[in-house]
Amino acid sequence: MPTSNLAYYVQAAYRLPSSARLWKPYYRFEHIDIDSRDVVFAGVPNLDGSTIGVRYDISTYAAIKSEARIRRRTADQPRTNGWFLQIAFTF
Repeated sequence: MPTSNLAYYVQAAYRLPSSARLWKPYYRFEHIDIDSRDVVFAGVPNLDGSTIGVRYDISTYAAIKSEARIRRRTADQPRTNGWFLQIAFTF
């Protein structure tokens, strides 16, 4: 029996101008809707979530991010909130 799942995210970010160009605030919305008849993804709960954060470029090769996440998996479950801090390097 064929099933259909839907998942997407939309993100907006803006690098601040001039002397504040090292800062980049952003917002992301995520949605996952798994068909209840899907046997492959049966264990994946639905999701509606938002992330709001800011990235600061420490150097050309490193950045630090701080973000808050708000998630709801199903309508009968409470929202889960979290705050995350990440340092990322590239080389």
